[in-house]
Amino acid sequence: MQMIKPKEEIFQYYFYFIKERMNIFWNKYNSIQPWTTDEILSIHKFTNVYRAMDRVSQYLIRNV
Repeated sequence: MQMIKPKEEIFQYYFYFIKERMNIFWNKYNSIQPWTTDEILSIHKFTNVYRAMDRVSQYLIRNV
């Protein structure tokens, strides 16, 4: 069986998304606007990169 090798470009987009999503998190936290200049990330909501910060994880941390 031959291993599939992903294209380098896919990794670049993935790591860009992670970096920019974390920057948005810190910009919101520090009240720095605009949170991002990325057209997609400025319009659509995505889950936090650091999963312990989402609502469900916070509920579980506090109550379970």
